[in-house]
Amino acid sequence: MPRRTPSSARGRRRRPLEASQAVRYAATSKRSKTLKADVKAGGQDRADVAVMLQGYRVLKDLVELERKIKEQDGLAVRIEDLEAVLEHRNGGGIGYG
Repeated sequence: MPRRTPSSARGRRRRPLEASQAVRYAATSKRSKTLKADVKAGGQDRADVAVMLQGYRVLKDLVELERKIKEQDGLAVRIEDLEAVLEHRNGGGIGYG
């Protein structure tokens, strides 16, 4: 049986989030393709669809920004943890060399 390490715990927490993002991406991609097909068939106004697709782009950009912020927050915590370990090892001062 594989050991449950802190690094694998981060992976376990990330997988459900990645799965839900993949589902949202697939749904948005399908809707975008449907809208484009509707425009070609004459069922949707081109300008209306362009505005909808711009809205999807804004949502995509917001999701990407949120992902980057979470990633940076996670990195900041890891850096702080490493600095604390270094400080403890060096007897109170952070020495990088």
